[in-house]
Amino acid sequence: MLLQDLEKIQRCLFKLIDIELKVDKSEKAKQIAEIAQNMVHLFGLWQYGAVTPYLQIVLYEKDAEQSIKQIKAIFDAAYKSWNMDMTPLFYRTAQEEFTGMEKYFVPAFISELKSNSEYDFLRTNKAFENLLVDYNKTSNV
Repeated sequence: MLLQDLEKIQRCLFKLIDIELKVDKSEKAKQIAEIAQNMVHLFGLWQYGAVTPYLQIVLYEKDAEQSIKQIKAIFDAAYKSWNMDMTPLFYRTAQEEFTGMEKYFVPAFISELKSNSEYDFLRTNKAFENLLVDYNKTSNV
């Protein structure tokens, strides 16, 4: 139940970031992103949740360099296993560490990068194109 509630809180924080960005309150959005990042570290959650809020912000700002940096960080998080046995909150419920996330997550994320209009401003960026090619190769998409 704790993990489900924490995931729900993360989704609420991501939504709050969207709201603050839509009303041009990027500083508030950044403060909420920091809270989300701290939450991941505090509760021992999957690292993906610490990166996503910052990607939301730089995508909104159309910052190509920082967007690519955050996308790489998300791929890095996907390729690192989340060992729940090492967390004091979830070690009792962990069946096994979350390995192999990249098999499911990476192809879905690549598909989103290719099709979601949020990433349109990156489509002509050579570094973004190279990133997609590199991760397409490693994920066999």
